[in-house]
Amino acid sequence: GVIPVDMNQYARMFSSTRLPRRGRDELHKAVAAAPMVPYIAVLRGSDFWKMPVLDAAGVPLSVLALEESLERVCSDTPSSHSSTSSAAPAPSLAALTTMDRDSWADTRALLAAHHPINAASLAILDDALFHCCLDLGPPVDHDNDAAVRLALCGHPTNAPRWFDKGITVMVSADGLPMGQFEHSWGDGMCVRPPPAIACARAH
Repeated sequence: GVIPVDMNQYARMFSSTRLPRRGRDELHKAVAAAPMVPYIAVLRGSDFWKMPVLDAAGVPLSVLALEESLERVCSDTPSSHSSTSSAAPAPSLAALTTMDRDSWADTRALLAAHHPINAASLAILDDALFHCCLDLGPPVDHDNDAAVRLALCGHPTNAPRWFDKGITVMVSADGLPMGQFEHSWGDGMCVRPPPAIACARAH
């Protein structure tokens, strides 16, 4: 039958992650001291960046400040991850999220236990408001099929996707905005309004 949908799902939209567990995964929702976690995680090549988007008072940073941060991510991405480099790029750690869930659960547990920095880094990815992927390639060149494949599957080196994350915003190498979400926290109807509002404001 028809099940009514209320607003409860929206509270789980941001800062949520599906954590791999043996037998049954766990839905993680960050508990922040402030109303919201003040940063996002940016993925570019095999690198991960923690990027502030709110100030100490919880006020969104200016568009200029966000642009400067994203430009720094692009300019500071190591040359070995650049599409113009002759060196083979390293696969992103995000590729591990494509493993079967029990294997990923075991691997993630080993990573976290190996060093405190690993555990802290994973927690940053888990708690981020959302992930933003700035792809190095391949360009989609107005090919809808290519865009869908890139959005859904990504690429292990040039277009990594942390598939456990609740919300992921992606931009292809030629500037096409895309998005995906992990379904554990809520329904697709919750995800549709934000990009529609953002696009309307952009125009």
